Amino acid sequence: MEVRVSDQDLEEQLADLAASTGCATDELVEDALFAYFVELTNVSETLDGRYDDLESSRLVPISSAAARTRLNARIDAHRTHLA
Repeated sequence: MEVRVSDQDLEEQLADLAASTGCATDELVEDALFAYFVELTNVSETLDGRYDDLESSRLVPISSAAARTRLNARIDAHRTHLA
């Protein structure tokens, strides 16, 4: 397989990483693609599961304001715990 990198900075970063790790650039690109597809699969499975949970009412949606309130409360509690 041949991959063309059109971004000069990205190509330089790839070459630098290859030089510093001793790995071939094609190996680094294959590893990156593999990791990307694993992550993409994980995200897809998570979203499918969340959709199923919503459809079956195992998960109840909340508004963005309620989510923000909950998140801010957790942040405040964490800050209080650290103080």
